Amino acid sequence: MHIVVSTTFKGIHNWPGAPAHRGYLRSPHRHEFRVTAWASVRHDDRDLEFHDTIDMLNSVVKTKFPSMDLGSQSCEMLCRIFLAEIPSLDRVQVNEDDSCGAILDRKELIEISSKPKPRIITICGSSRHKEEWLAAMKILEDLGIAVFSIGSWMHADSLGFSDEFKKRLDALHKKKIDISDGIYVLNVGGYIGSSTQSEIKYAEKLNKKIWYREPIGNSRDDIRYWGWSSWLDKK
Repeated sequence: MHIVVSTTFKGIHNWPGAPAHRGYLRSPHRHEFRVTAWASVRHDDRDLEFHDTIDMLNSVVKTKFPSMDLGSQSCEMLCRIFLAEIPSLDRVQVNEDDSCGAILDRKELIEISSKPKPRIITICGSSRHKEEWLAAMKILEDLGIAVFSIGSWMHADSLGFSDEFKKRLDALHKKKIDISDGIYVLNVGGYIGSSTQSEIKYAEKLNKKIWYREPIGNSRDDIRYWGWSSWLDKK
């Protein structure tokens, strides 16, 4: 026997990796999210009280997303969060605007969690160095690391972007850092521009791992000097 409860909340999210034909999803957009949850009960006399279970769902929302900014969390990812935070739930469904969504069973969550996932690195650096970006992407992917890069090289390809559009790209890059394990800084010739400096500080604030293409001072945090393999083994 199961009880079923639901609650709604308004939130903002985006999809940094949206393909070109769904490019509008890269920008933050608002939905009313409906969370529906199923929980097993042992008897039919309020083994789990409906409103207590709803309070648990609402508490997860307030704790995890106090500003209602969900970042790049998808409906599937939100299902995973609710199941992880509330052990009494057997199944969770999250819908956007009551039109589409996802369902995840706890059994599926266990199966998904047991599968190995690649490490994720966001590359940061000046768009002047296109060839170095491409080389870094190849090196990282050869190591089995999933890579976030940039979609265009503004300086290398002489692309004219407005200041407003540049701000949007900078904000999007930080969203990529949000869901990465660390960043790889392309400090070619020791150069680190203002945007990259901001991204480094952002990564530091989130306690992300940071590596540099070229050593900083006496450090040896470059991919050529640091033990990436030992980090990859700690999955």
